[in-house]
Amino acid sequence: MTYYQTNYLLNILLKSVEIVCEGKISIYSTFPREVVKSLYSDYEEVDSVVHADVIISDISGVDEEFFKMIKYELDDFALFLVLDTILDISINPELTRRFYLEGIIASYLPIDNGVTIYTRRGYGLAFQKLSREVYCKSLLNDIYPIDFNTAKFLYAITKFILNRKRSYVLEIGRGYGFSTMWIAHAVMETGGFLLSIDNKCDNQDYIYDTLKKVLLHNHVDLICADAKDYRIPVNDIVLVFIDGKKSEYLKYLENIEDHLAEGAIIVAHNTVSHTHELKDYLERVYTPPNKSITMLTDPGGITITYFEKTRRKDREKELYKISSS
Repeated sequence: MTYYQTNYLLNILLKSVEIVCEGKISIYSTFPREVVKSLYSDYEEVDSVVHADVIISDISGVDEEFFKMIKYELDDFALFLVLDTILDISINPELTRRFYLEGIIASYLPIDNGVTIYTRRGYGLAFQKLSREVYCKSLLNDIYPIDFNTAKFLYAITKFILNRKRSYVLEIGRGYGFSTMWIAHAVMETGGFLLSIDNKCDNQDYIYDTLKKVLLHNHVDLICADAKDYRIPVNDIVLVFIDGKKSEYLKYLENIEDHLAEGAIIVAHNTVSHTHELKDYLERVYTPPNKSITMLTDPGGITITYFEKTRRKDREKELYKISSS
């Protein structure tokens, strides 16, 4: 069985973390070594989940002994990938429920035969309840945020990256703050910091009060500005989430590019539902040496990009060559 999309996603996420953090990823797997090598070749093999950054299995490999190991030894910030979820869910339909009861949450990726990403939940019931309220308020006010599955995916990869390098996350477009909450909690758990930019200021007090209720307000800077020309005050941004005005995604990217860390990850929302408006952005992030993959984690779709920075001087040289020819 081939895992082409899973291989591509892993190479985007893991290669980014290796470059950002300057170290190899450790993997524990129930698959034969050659299968893991086909998914991600440049890794350190470990014999226990205790020392693993990433755990890879399929449902049939998660037996009682393995489940106990995950339950008691899984690192709070590790990613646990279960492959062939759609194909083999009948083998153990209670798997996700069992993990949830032990404080481990899931996000579903519709790639290959289905991949489920698990990570340990660092939030409590108060956060879950409040996030549902914010989600409903957004819909009632005709603001369509990411759904819970995408929120959990963002939460998982933010924890995974920032645990290895405590740095900055940038959010462009926040609506009523649903995605802001999820990213902010991951940032709080890892000691990073979130910059959230939106040019609509009427929701800012509501979002601040919401974050304060779950003690996240000190980990976020809510900026009221136009992200396409706002002067970014920090460098070394390791993760970006874009969910602003669709026709301006490329302008956002051009404005923030020089402030990204080498190997930064960019997640853009609505790249399936608004492909026609995002053509210039998608052409840019799908142009080598950038690496991108698009998935329907919700109806809007997301595109995840391992972004290779083009230095401003290099761009000026390219423009000069074009103008001189």
